[in-house]
Amino acid sequence: MTHIDLSTLLSGAAPEERPRLEKALGGLGDSLEDAVRGFVHEKAREVTGSDAFATVWTEANRTVHASVDKALTGSGGGAVRVEDDAVTLDLAPVVPGSPDRAAAPP
Repeated sequence: MTHIDLSTLLSGAAPEERPRLEKALGGLGDSLEDAVRGFVHEKAREVTGSDAFATVWTEANRTVHASVDKALTGSGGGAVRVEDDAVTLDLAPVVPGSPDRAAAPP
């Protein structure tokens, strides 16, 4: 984490209140930053340690693995084909002006 920028933090405060708030918060200095850092780290540990996160992480990795497997093996159709010792990547769906672009799925 970088240092807390009080100007940015207080940008949503009423202009007439900013000097008073800057003075009060500025006096807290590192203790405010440490408190925020601790809070963020604690919440990050809670989220990443949850069963829901484990489920999302596992499913995301399964999905990505399947996509990478298709790309590397050329199986399952798509833009990558593997034939003999050659790998072919069909760029028509992403190249503007390509005649095959109109037939490519969005």
